[in-house]
Amino acid sequence: MVSFPFIGEVAALSAALSRATSTTIYSRCGAKAPAVFLNLFKGSLATIMLATSVVLLGDATPHLSVTE
Repeated sequence: MVSFPFIGEVAALSAALSRATSTTIYSRCGAKAPAVFLNLFKGSLATIMLATSVVLLGDATPHLSVTE
């Protein structure tokens, strides 16, 4: 596995930038589109992104075992 320095910091900054960008876009669209449409669009986009990450990562489900 390749070592990438400061990967946690880069991930945190990327998440903050993504959140700020989406909040700006969502608030601008909220003034023009109904809330139901925005929620359906946001949910659909999240589903597509989740499905894409599962496909790219392969078997992304954790393997849990119950032992007594």
